[in-house]
Amino acid sequence: MTASPFDISEVERRLLRFLDNEGLKSATIEALQSFTVGFSWITFGFDARWREAGQEHTRRMILRLGQPNGIFAPYKASPEFVTLRALQGHGAPVPHVHWRSDASDDFGAPFIIADFVRGEAPIPWTPDGGPAFDEPTRANLGRQFVAALAAIRRFDWRGAGLDVIGGPTEAAGAASDRIELWERPLGQWSDMRVPMLECAAIWLRENAPAAPSVSIVHGDYRIGNFLVEDGRITSILDWELARLGDPVEDLGWTCMQAWRGRSP
Repeated sequence: MTASPFDISEVERRLLRFLDNEGLKSATIEALQSFTVGFSWITFGFDARWREAGQEHTRRMILRLGQPNGIFAPYKASPEFVTLRALQGHGAPVPHVHWRSDASDDFGAPFIIADFVRGEAPIPWTPDGGPAFDEPTRANLGRQFVAALAAIRRFDWRGAGLDVIGGPTEAAGAASDRIELWERPLGQWSDMRVPMLECAAIWLRENAPAAPSVSIVHGDYRIGNFLVEDGRITSILDWELARLGDPVEDLGWTCMQAWRGRSP
């Protein structure tokens, strides 16, 4: 019986083969684990150990796999990868990425390998229904969260050649592009028609606003998609929906009641 490419033993075997092909000879994998977080990609963490120029190297890494039957399948790793690589060192904390492929040859699915970033992802829901943060923490994280969004908004994507990530390069098509992006998967997710959503799409098309400009759009910019350690946001995560579009969209996500953590 053929092992699933997502079984942890098979992932380890494929990781060792991949690292060897990338020049990390005699590499070993330790502390390989599957994470239960995330709604779309499958995520593994591991320690890679190898020798290079007579020295021992150890690096904690993350492997993300876009499974064929995932909610946003078929997946492509390249938009997230090139976005993260371009944003490195430009004001928004993002993981350092190493390798990626949109093909399934190496791991049975498109993949990204990035550095592990320390921190915990805060969630907006609490057992007692109270605020997710005390007021000083809320204010501190809020400033960092918005500062990172502003850095993304200011980034010169044209100078970085990021038109390859998809989405409109001119402001006029930003809203319609996003409506189509979410309308298209409805038939894939269910054969059942949902008149409420069909009516909503019609209304959105008729009332689509004009974007003020085009920038990188994270696509899911909210509580739960960043890591915090010692009061500092260490990384903005989950860039699989990154595209070019209306910068106000990401701001809209932060204003949704579901993601405000009882904050006004």
